[in-house]
Amino acid sequence: MPSEEGFKCSFDRFQEHYYPFTVPEKHWSNILSKVLERLDLLTENDEGKKVFKAFMEAIPGDDDDDDDDPDYVQQGEARTDNLYKPLHDIATAIAKASLQVAGFWETRELNYVFRPCPRTMIHSSTTGSYSNIVDAVFEKRCLCGEGQLHGVSEHLEHLSSPQMNVGGHPVTSMSTNDVACVFMLRTKNTSDGLMKEIASATAQLINDDARRMFGYGFTIEGYEVTVSYFCRSHSVASEVLSLNNPGDLNRLIGTFISFMFAMDEEMGYDPTVSRHDRDGFKAQYTFRIPDSDNGRNSDRFFRTVDTIYDYGSLDVTDKSTRVWLVEEKSSAEDDASPVGDPAIRYVLKDVWHPAKARTERQIQDSIFKGIKEFLAASPLPPEKADLAELQSKNAHLLLGDSFKHYFTTIVAEYQGRMTPAYD
Repeated sequence: MPSEEGFKCSFDRFQEHYYPFTVPEKHWSNILSKVLERLDLLTENDEGKKVFKAFMEAIPGDDDDDDDDPDYVQQGEARTDNLYKPLHDIATAIAKASLQVAGFWETRELNYVFRPCPRTMIHSSTTGSYSNIVDAVFEKRCLCGEGQLHGVSEHLEHLSSPQMNVGGHPVTSMSTNDVACVFMLRTKNTSDGLMKEIASATAQLINDDARRMFGYGFTIEGYEVTVSYFCRSHSVASEVLSLNNPGDLNRLIGTFISFMFAMDEEMGYDPTVSRHDRDGFKAQYTFRIPDSDNGRNSDRFFRTVDTIYDYGSLDVTDKSTRVWLVEEKSSAEDDASPVGDPAIRYVLKDVWHPAKARTERQIQDSIFKGIKEFLAASPLPPEKADLAELQSKNAHLLLGDSFKHYFTTIVAEYQGRMTPAYD
């Protein structure tokens, strides 16, 4: 059903249509049994049902605190940090349990890890007025082999100390580069929820990286967890799960597995677009475009050189039109050599459009067909008789399709993955 912020649906439907993947039944029971062995993280409630030990107790009340008191703000932040700190240990335990199940770890790689980062501002490399502050992320797993499971950002010094003040409070900063998904955490429900805030933060991730097709966001208010999906056509939020509800325990465990063991494409990264980060310079992107023209049936690679147009929208649900100056490369590798004359440049347009809309090449082909029919018609149909002089004047353009010289030449086109429809 639609809401002011988007659609909402049951957890089962959300899991089926929007989750990165679901754990195969043949592995699920083995993973679950290993997780349930962690008595340091799980306990039984009064009814003898398993629940996360850290979330058994009621959340301490703060009705008597003063929002204008700096001491209250610091106490509230500390309370939030302490309440959700166990999520890191829970996520790590679930990841390690999954890696112990033969058959599962052979087909699934631990690509993402959960990282707490209270009051961290995510900053963008592109234009756009964002000031999104998040509290945790799923980020790319670091493969350095040192220490425990951790994300790539833990090697960045700027995350160890405050970098700026927002509203008089110190916050750290984190680049969007390796952040796949963000969390916002609050110990109590806000008056209007966190959907607008999580939508803004997810929009920042998607709009800052040309690889992103869609994204996810998590909000936890008190013990209530909501997973949201955002793409260019719509957004949808799942049914609420509760950290302290035994009935949601398996769903929460499955959720962590789905996001930590997701492949990049399942997390919203376009496999046909590669990113090249350069110290001190804007990132470049290489677009792999399957080319079936002239019977080649091969891929062509175009790397961005400069930005011609980027609207820098703050929303997710729009066409997100970007236009780049590009050069053709032999592959998507960083050191790929140019194809042909390196001085030749092309213009690449990246745009999301309605599924039933015609592409620009299809529109242009239709125009060309109409021009040919008009110039070759003899005689013209009665309804076009008044255009006889125009036809005669331009008849020579039919020779060798000379009329095409007045149009931009489309050398390659590719339609990527369609986002799922909400119905």
